[in-house]
Amino acid sequence: MRTHSPVPDDSKLAADLNHQINSPLAAIRNALYLAACRTSDPEIRRYLRLADDEVAAIAAILRDARAESAASRAALARAAAAGNRRAVV
Repeated sequence: MRTHSPVPDDSKLAADLNHQINSPLAAIRNALYLAACRTSDPEIRRYLRLADDEVAAIAAILRDARAESAASRAALARAAAAGNRRAVV
């Protein structure tokens, strides 16, 4: 007999994608930091800081989406455990 998990299988895919995106973003931020440390030109530092701020914004969007997804999965799992069939679509 096959049983179904209350957490959708695509949650693992979402977690994997999140990791695959966040790892390169972290590398980009590190490279921007190292580049900023190697220059004394204030204009270049300003551009590097701007780029870092934009990469940080992308990382924050991903973090928020991951938290929202986790909350949704938890709610589905609680509803399934409680036997609330209407909440599980």
